[in-house]
Amino acid sequence: MLWQRSLLLASVIIFAAAFLGVIPAKADRFDDALQAVKAEPKVKDAAWASRSESLPSLIVGVWDDGSSQVGYAQYLCLTLADYGIYGGVVRVLDYGVFLRENGKRKVLGKAWCPKSDE
Repeated sequence: MLWQRSLLLASVIIFAAAFLGVIPAKADRFDDALQAVKAEPKVKDAAWASRSESLPSLIVGVWDDGSSQVGYAQYLCLTLADYGIYGGVVRVLDYGVFLRENGKRKVLGKAWCPKSDE
């Protein structure tokens, strides 16, 4: 009986903390991270392809300057980690090709983000 009360109390505390904004809700983290990515000067547009906790997927559009964007994708993984989003994939796309060719995706760089902050 004591363990049931403890479990109930813990559930109430977690719910109250989430309700009061102490623990950010999933949607808030994803929305906040997306806004941070979009605020990057190089980024022309960005969107979540998947908001899954197990495999979040972010697509980011930049102008192609002829260089690989793998390092930039890795940098964006760090930005996502600042918002508690781990274990996903970031694809950096050529924004010009996307606009000119009706949504075609030319990947300039891709990074698999670490699964945790370890």
